[in-house]
Amino acid sequence: MAFPERRGRPRVATSLLVAFFLINKKGTKIGQGVGKTIAISQKGILIETSRAIAAPYVLVLAQDLDDNMIEINGNVVYSREISPGIFECGIDFRSEPAQNAIFRRDPIRAFHFRDLFSRRYWQAERLRTGGGHRGM
Repeated sequence: MAFPERRGRPRVATSLLVAFFLINKKGTKIGQGVGKTIAISQKGILIETSRAIAAPYVLVLAQDLDDNMIEINGNVVYSREISPGIFECGIDFRSEPAQNAIFRRDPIRAFHFRDLFSRRYWQAERLRTGGGHRGM
């Protein structure tokens, strides 16, 4: 099912593991989980999880390139099932703009570094073997 595009800022594709805490309106942690980032923009993040996120707020934790934990507070905009057992959750950042920039910067760098490394590895492998990839 295609959903209408509603974002105001362009997103950058990512694919990194994140942990999150569910926060209720009183500011109490009411649950936790893990997910995978799909995209990050200046204003928010899209993550994929194995269950719906039924809380108004989340605290998202990720690791930067130096193995430091970075965290960001967000408002849950939506959480919907996109296929059986797979949910997409849109989160608007609530933290200070400088903190948002730090959170965005390192996962984006890590993703693109990993993607670049992977492409260079397969290019070198093709040159080494004298042909294309013969997988699957």
